[in-house]
Amino acid sequence: MVKTSFNEAKDAFRRNPTDPVTKQNLIDAAKRVSNDGQTSYEVMAMLEAQHDREKRQASKKSIATELETLADLRGRGVLTDEEFELAKKKLLT
Repeated sequence: MVKTSFNEAKDAFRRNPTDPVTKQNLIDAAKRVSNDGQTSYEVMAMLEAQHDREKRQASKKSIATELETLADLRGRGVLTDEEFELAKKKLLT
């Protein structure tokens, strides 16, 4: 295993934050250089920010899926236009 510097690992994570190997390299590099807690704090902040982005992205996909389901139900006559609009409004607020 090639050991990367903390700055190299940090830059790689910023370029590709969803790659688990890149994430682990960042954690490993931080462990090697951090005795004062500052580097660990920086890494945790980066990882938490990425986690938040992933959660927002998953939420957007979930809403899109729900909207598609509602549109399908309306298209098949299961929901009226009024019921569809009400359900859509609840979903988007």
